[in-house]
Amino acid sequence: MNPLLSLSADLPDFAAIDSTQVEPAIRELIAGVERGLDAFEAAPQATWAGTLERIHTLVEPLRLAWGVVGHLMAVRNEPALRAAHAARQSDVVKIWVRLGQSRALFTALNAIRDGAEWARLDSAQQRILSSEIRDMQLAGVGLNGAEKERYQAISLELSELGTRFSNQLLDAGKAWHLDLTTLDEVAGLPATLLAQTAAMYQAAGITSRGEQGEQGAQKAPGAGPWRLTLDVPIYGPFMEHSQRRDLREKLYRAFITRAAAAPHDNLPVLERILALRQELARLLGKANHAEVSLATKMAGTLPAVDQLLNQLRTAAKPKAATELAELTAFARQSSGDAGMQLALWDMAFWAERLREDRYAYTDEALRPY
Repeated sequence: MNPLLSLSADLPDFAAIDSTQVEPAIRELIAGVERGLDAFEAAPQATWAGTLERIHTLVEPLRLAWGVVGHLMAVRNEPALRAAHAARQSDVVKIWVRLGQSRALFTALNAIRDGAEWARLDSAQQRILSSEIRDMQLAGVGLNGAEKERYQAISLELSELGTRFSNQLLDAGKAWHLDLTTLDEVAGLPATLLAQTAAMYQAAGITSRGEQGEQGAQKAPGAGPWRLTLDVPIYGPFMEHSQRRDLREKLYRAFITRAAAAPHDNLPVLERILALRQELARLLGKANHAEVSLATKMAGTLPAVDQLLNQLRTAAKPKAATELAELTAFARQSSGDAGMQLALWDMAFWAERLREDRYAYTDEALRPY
């Protein structure tokens, strides 16, 4: 049994899903959607049950399965899964575009909205129906000929670029590490983080330098050396607890510049995404991608967004300035450096010290090793 073919609303059994199951499952699910859509377009039924419920039942298995694959790409990304995802990605995009541009489906939805059944629908059903019509308009259902083909080509490329961006960001993070060897370098770090980074160092030693694991196994948990990475479970606690300001700066700069240089440079990817979004917006009769995005959001217009941001800025900035002054004063008093100016890599560290001082909490897991 392929678990991707029997998903439900319950939490998937991720441990049972293997990368070899992705291609055959997605291929089968897409074929099912295509057959179902062919049947609907041949004999559409302009009713809630005959259109919305029927289409939802048809596409839900594919939506669930592809969502699970996407989640695994984010948390268990490895070459075999990447290859399987890439092999079926364009087919998934094509079937979503076909659904979004189905004239028979669009006509049926409009017939429900303009017919007698509309008054019998509750407010939630009416909103769902209206949203489906709007989404199909944004999917290019009104396009014809070359414009319709271009919409599909842009959608395919944007999907591929999005995956490439994520993969390069992940690869850039994996490619970076910093090994620490002295107690001074790990001053202030909690025992849990020391144990985790020591284990990572030992594992890296076994795989990359051929060191014997036996020697590492004899060490107490948390005994160095220690390997730092840009993974959030490492990066976050290190920035909160490391007493070495120079090392915090090094990690911070590495973290915010991930995928900013070869061989994982995402700048060309971003530039291409922006260009394609602009082209897609114009195909849909919008001035820019922001207008496309806001078509589905409560704000509605760019001026409304600007107004909201200005209101938030006006309300939040004085409070932020007060908190920064408070944190700076605390850091200066605690460190003995009366002229300290907090940098971005200092914020998490001193905010954590302030919380400890203010609330006097203690946690065995947070005590230095």
